[in-house]
Amino acid sequence: MSVNKNYYYRKIDLELTKYYKKSKDRISKNPDFE
Repeated sequence: MSVNKNYYYRKIDLELTKYYKKSKDRISKNPDFE
């Protein structure tokens, strides 16, 4: 069960990182978005 949990959290972390990078790119391309 704990292995399953770790996998689940890692997946969430990956998604968050992807999303964060995407929005960061968008912000740097569009300065008045900040």
